[in-house]
Amino acid sequence: MHASLRAACWLLIGTLAVTRSAFPQAAARTDELRTQVEALLTNFHDAAADADGERYFGCLREDAILLGSAPGERFTVEQFRALVQPGFAAGQGWKTVPYEQNVGVSADGTTAWFDERLHRANGAEFRVSGVLRRDAEGWKLVLVNATFPVPNERVAELAKKVRGLLPRPARSIPADSEPAAMLDAFHRAGREADLEGYLGYLAQEAVILGSDVGERFTREQVRRALESWFASGQGLETELVAVNATESEDGRFAWFDARLDKPSLCEMRGSGLLRREADGWKLVHYDFAFVIPNGLIELVTGPSPFRRPVDAGALREDFALLRRTLEEWHPALYVYESQEEIDRLFDETLARVDAPMTPLEFETLIGPVVARVHCSHTRIQLRGPHYAARMHSSTFLPVDPQVIDGRLWVRTSYVDQTAARESSLLVPGTELLEIDGRPARAIINQLVAVIPADGHIRTLPLWELNWRFHLHYATHFGSPERFALRVRTPGSDQVHELSVPALSFAQWRAAVDEFGPRAPGWPLDELETQILPDEDLAILLHPNFRPSQPEEFSRELEEFFVRIGEEGIGNLIVDLRPNAGGDPERGSELVSYLTDEPYVYFRLDPEQNSVLDALALRSFTQAREPAEHFFHGRIFVLIGGRNTSTAGHVLSLLDQQGRVVLIGEESGATWTCNDNSKEITLPATNIRVKIARTTYQAAVTGLPPGVGVQPDHVVQRTVEDMLGGRDPAMDRARRLARESD
Repeated sequence: MHASLRAACWLLIGTLAVTRSAFPQAAARTDELRTQVEALLTNFHDAAADADGERYFGCLREDAILLGSAPGERFTVEQFRALVQPGFAAGQGWKTVPYEQNVGVSADGTTAWFDERLHRANGAEFRVSGVLRRDAEGWKLVLVNATFPVPNERVAELAKKVRGLLPRPARSIPADSEPAAMLDAFHRAGREADLEGYLGYLAQEAVILGSDVGERFTREQVRRALESWFASGQGLETELVAVNATESEDGRFAWFDARLDKPSLCEMRGSGLLRREADGWKLVHYDFAFVIPNGLIELVTGPSPFRRPVDAGALREDFALLRRTLEEWHPALYVYESQEEIDRLFDETLARVDAPMTPLEFETLIGPVVARVHCSHTRIQLRGPHYAARMHSSTFLPVDPQVIDGRLWVRTSYVDQTAARESSLLVPGTELLEIDGRPARAIINQLVAVIPADGHIRTLPLWELNWRFHLHYATHFGSPERFALRVRTPGSDQVHELSVPALSFAQWRAAVDEFGPRAPGWPLDELETQILPDEDLAILLHPNFRPSQPEEFSRELEEFFVRIGEEGIGNLIVDLRPNAGGDPERGSELVSYLTDEPYVYFRLDPEQNSVLDALALRSFTQAREPAEHFFHGRIFVLIGGRNTSTAGHVLSLLDQQGRVVLIGEESGATWTCNDNSKEITLPATNIRVKIARTTYQAAVTGLPPGVGVQPDHVVQRTVEDMLGGRDPAMDRARRLARESD
């Protein structure tokens, strides 16, 4: 459950389901058994730390199997005893500190399964999972699997090196083993993108552990993650190579360990527990992990390159390269700030590079410098290993904050419902007054100032905050283990103070997927249309100007305008709010359907002639005709902070012509912007920075620089709109369409 599943979706870190009876007495018995299992696991870890062999091996059944983190490390009890006894005799144990433990117990009380997250003595993340059986003597471990979760940013490098050390495993599946046959069929269903077949092998309370830190998925979460992935015809590719399975004495359970081949990565391991049900064997618990040769452990347990300190001299060289490239490339470096002010900012920032710092710390330092260029196309590119390192090193508020009217509100709460006071205070509509002693307004203003935007436009940074508040907060204010909050609940003047535990990145992203609404303006690739003859109205959601299939996109757009023309629709609402720009050809295409007169798209700048020729854009400086099927009726266009780049050009052209009514908030871009961007990589930190090199100006006059296109009807979302799921801009447009009839 590695790259394929994560590409589909991030999932909730759930609590392992435990089968419970509806009768209190049976539930109490289950709790008692679980407590016994937890006590045994504590004793097991303590014995290892104390080098107490008698106590350690007393936790294991004699036929138990122990799996180490390296390939081929599969030991019987006697083999493992012989391996560790010399160290134990010398008082050399190993200490691990569990900080998350999940235990499940079967309904009949005979079998238990567990997974734990631990820290080793060097602080490295470690995972132990396994199976226990209970007999007259109590609980004993029958399967123990110890592995290192692999951070996503290190997967590609690790897999490449593992492939270089290990030959691809040969397939050998026992022909007479029902559990092995079931596991083989389970992985085959994944490869064939057979969702129902795949899920059919999972017990209702099944839990699957992924290969990265904190990846722990329930059956329903797996369904949600794989639905769109499998629907596209893409499978999970993992193949069962070899399996060892042991059935319980009563034939109801089987625990196993398996070798797996994932061609795009390398050999991996699966282990866990199966239960026999009326329709066959089902997976109850499955641990999917890398096996890591001992020589490569440091690659996983050592700090990420983005978290390793870099010498101050190398950092200064990176900063000098950034400054020099901005000065040489950017066509409008001194438009919104004077050269004197920009030079002062450069010098003051360089003076702060006086000691080693990690690339993540360096990113925090240079981010405000890049933002002061006032260009939405000039920004730090947070992708790949850099993104993974940033997110995995961050902690997150257990709520989804939204900026509305300059204040911070809870849209969705991810607080554990067992925390009664916290969950009762952090409800949708609660106002966040302070976070860790910082007033909400100060937080908003500081973060808006470090998010790149054209000129002095604020709606784009505010949109960005409502999309990725947690990322920006962690980058610029840090990642505490707990957040101290001052809040005011809905309908009350009383202020409450509380402290809530932070979420890890995996927990937060999964919680968003489980409980949170999609961010406004989530990237879309398809037109959405409605034709409402009873209202004399058509609605077009135009999500972007860089569709993956531009010819199909254009054909659908033309068909829409042909149809509403044939049906004589008199009012059209065009929702551009999710549109963040793209290809000017697609932008011009939309303009051609919304204008009734010839237009010029780009203003001709003599100094830009060679650039326009090189980019095949000269035709945009010549008059273009309206589309054959342009709309003849009344047009209402919804706009907002997400409208950047080409969307700003389109809106400024439409606004200049005066034929459309603009509704919503100031656009996130205006009639002029800078792009034709190119990336540089700062060599010491590997931070990538995108820098614009060319100015593009829409063929309009009289519009001020540095501010977005202004709506004719300003409509801003309120807290009540957020809580009620209302779209006030769309409501206003529909009301205006009715009134114009």
